[in-house]
Amino acid sequence: MIICTFSPSEWQYPASMAPQSPDSEVASIPEQGQLVIVRQRNYTVTDIRQSSIATGVSSSAQRTGQHLVMLSSIEDDALGEELQVVWELEPGASVQQSLSLPEPSGFDPPSRLEAFLKRGAMGIRIHC
Repeated sequence: MIICTFSPSEWQYPASMAPQSPDSEVASIPEQGQLVIVRQRNYTVTDIRQSSIATGVSSSAQRTGQHLVMLSSIEDDALGEELQVVWELEPGASVQQSLSLPEPSGFDPPSRLEAFLKRGAMGIRIHC
C-alpha cells in the first residue's frame, strides 16, 4: 500500500477558488438584483444582510463584518431554488460584472418573420 502526502502549499486550486490570505482583498460584495456564480451555478441576489459584529481579523475588509447573501437560482433545473451564503466565506463566489446581449448581425428575411408571427398567432388561438 502506497500513501502519498501533500502539504497545503502543493495543492493546486483553480484561480477562482484559490484560498485568500486574511490580508488579501475580499471579492466585491454583490448588490441586490445582480447575477452571481456560487458553487458553479448561476443565481440572482435577492437580499443582503451585513453583520454588525466585527470578525476580529486584522484585514480592513473583514473588520466591517460579513455579509449574509440570499440567492435565488436562475438555472433551468433548479429555477427559484433559494440559497443563503456568507459571502466572504464562500470559496469561488463571483459577481457577474458585465452581461450583455449579442450584437445583431442582420435582419431575417421577411418570409421567416412572417412564419414566426403566424406560429405565434396560432399558439395564441390554440391556448385561449
